[in-house]
Amino acid sequence: MSTVEAEATTTTQETQETQDKMSVDEHPKREDQKDEEKKEETKEEEEKKESGARRRSSRITATTSAAPASDGTPSKAKRGGGRAAKKRSADDLAGADGADGKPKKAKKADEAEAGLKLGEPLPDLLLKNEQGEEVKVQSLAENKKGVVLFLVPKADTPGCTTQACGFRDMSSDFTSLDFAVYCLSADAPDKQKKWKDKKSLPFPLLSDPDRALIEKLTGNGAKTPRSHFVFAGGKLVDKRMPVKPVDSPRLAFEFIKALEVGKTEAPEAVREPDNADVAAASAAASAAVEPAEPVAATASEETEGAPAPNAETAAAS
Repeated sequence: MSTVEAEATTTTQETQETQDKMSVDEHPKREDQKDEEKKEETKEEEEKKESGARRRSSRITATTSAAPASDGTPSKAKRGGGRAAKKRSADDLAGADGADGKPKKAKKADEAEAGLKLGEPLPDLLLKNEQGEEVKVQSLAENKKGVVLFLVPKADTPGCTTQACGFRDMSSDFTSLDFAVYCLSADAPDKQKKWKDKKSLPFPLLSDPDRALIEKLTGNGAKTPRSHFVFAGGKLVDKRMPVKPVDSPRLAFEFIKALEVGKTEAPEAVREPDNADVAAASAAASAAVEPAEPVAATASEETEGAPAPNAETAAAS
């Protein structure tokens, strides 16, 4: 073999050895890459499994909370059981009492006692009638033996119309006893006039949009309790609050008749009734009026503060 051929052979062998060495060095690197890729794939699979488990858990929870009871009705949780529980808790704390801690019967008695007291005079206020004319409240009973003020929550509504038409139909009875009759509400004069013309009401209507007189009489400046007040000798002698619309006219008339104020010949000769007179007249009036069938008040009346539709304050249509 020549020297040239020997050198070529040596060079070839060295090149092959270098390549083999490089191949051996790169092998661990490829293995490391494969291991890393495998780890990443495993991590992705685990994340997918965890995500799926969370979704299934959420669906199971939602299904359980919305599941119907054994009788097929929706669960209490879905029907607002939380709110009901809170309400029951408040009721439990208050017991059978009202929101202010007073027994309900006592609260009703307090409402009846609120406002103007027996023996007090007509308030000194200025209002407008249905014609828009100014009227001095203290002068309502001038040249009369007395005056009846009946209060309605809202003009031209069923219960209020029943009450007003009752006074209309008995207007001659009050006139015969020399008593004036006025209707009082928070409605505007023009609305009162339309109602008066529509129902042929023979008495004046007083507009009290600020509820100044209403609050003086009833103690309530937020709404108008259905009621009536009888003044004789310039003083309050009877009040009914609350009162059924169908009973209000008869109770007022029977009270005046029992008080026998109407038998006095002149207005200035009317004596101021004492407590015994008032108690006796009130009892006689109640006995003379038979119980009326209650009729539920309309939504508009309730909005304006009409009594709730129960045995004491229901409106008759």
